[in-house]
Amino acid sequence: MNGYDVLVQLDLGAEEPLMGAGTRFNREAAISLGRPSVLDVAPEELPPEVAAARGAHLWSYLQLLFPFDLEEPTEGMTYLEAVFEVSLDGGEVVGRQLSASRYDDADALGNLTTFGDGRAEFRWRLRPAAGSAGLTDGSRVARVLLQVPPGVTSLTGTIAVSAKLADPELGLEVEAATPERQPFVLSLVDGTYSPVMSVREPVDPDPQVVSGARRLCVAVDIEAYSKRPPGEQLRLQEVLVRVLDGALAAALRPMRGCHVQEQGDGRLVVMPPGIDEPRVVRWFLRELASGLAAANRPVRPELVVRMRVALDEGVVLLGANGYGGHSIIRACRMRDSAAAKEALATASGYHVVIVSDDIYEESVMSAFEGDPTWRFNQITAVVPDKGFTEHCWIHVPVREPDQH
Repeated sequence: MNGYDVLVQLDLGAEEPLMGAGTRFNREAAISLGRPSVLDVAPEELPPEVAAARGAHLWSYLQLLFPFDLEEPTEGMTYLEAVFEVSLDGGEVVGRQLSASRYDDADALGNLTTFGDGRAEFRWRLRPAAGSAGLTDGSRVARVLLQVPPGVTSLTGTIAVSAKLADPELGLEVEAATPERQPFVLSLVDGTYSPVMSVREPVDPDPQVVSGARRLCVAVDIEAYSKRPPGEQLRLQEVLVRVLDGALAAALRPMRGCHVQEQGDGRLVVMPPGIDEPRVVRWFLRELASGLAAANRPVRPELVVRMRVALDEGVVLLGANGYGGHSIIRACRMRDSAAAKEALATASGYHVVIVSDDIYEESVMSAFEGDPTWRFNQITAVVPDKGFTEHCWIHVPVREPDQH
């Protein structure tokens, strides 16, 4: 994305029915969302029709910019349409003027139609210019002039993207969209943006748990927690809770049936039974990575939070003092193995992800199929004093150059 800090990549596709029962999400393209910008707008800079509106002096006005980048489509395919949609919660803040631009080539923007003047839901629809075979991929910026009442310091809402693609040679048209709306929270004070609003759907601290069900288990631990001062340990705990809750909120909607067992410098998460595991794994890991990067962005390098994250799946039993089951033990052992610790110690990023062989083959491979940024390598996790040896897979993210 040209000059933008990419926060999250959203897949565009459609649910495809499978033989027998169920569906599969068929990825057709993707869009990268950049970090939004919030700019003050002085009264003399307002469009005449806005400045002349009755009661205009009672509001403040901000320009909100959403950079996004259409991924190059599959060979032979072209974009016939792209729609970027933002919906704000509450209805107090409304849009007064919508526009879009493309910095590298203004003529390549496409024909723009906007919807939502005076409302809290906005849409930017792009279609090919006359005589053009299709929209070109590349970076664009959706802009909206916001009318903000006194006392409002943050926005919450969702983003959705859809597209229509065509293969002229085969005469096919495909409609694709994000499988879910992307929630966000945006501070109007300092512009801090998070692509996951964890406060909207907090983890239920005491859900009803079904013992003996097959569940996805996640074990997380913070690196070098005991070496930090007590006050810093509390900050690390706060970051851990916020990042994990945000990732869970994005992956599980609704949050019912998810149980969290606190471990001070770590957490054990037991997800509800009957989930779409590849989809949940994809959303959870992507949003965890995004949330952790956002949490570390404003702090000094020596204060960043780094985590080991392990996933396994199996039958989970509820006991008098927590959970039991081989998947619980394997997840914790993989997380605490020398291989995981050494990988994080030498990694440039903020976390590593280690998964069991079974969950890699059954869920992770399909969850990140076609995404080269999510590469897993096979390793052996060993915890000698526990008699534990397990073949598993590890993902070591590469930190972006502009980060710490």
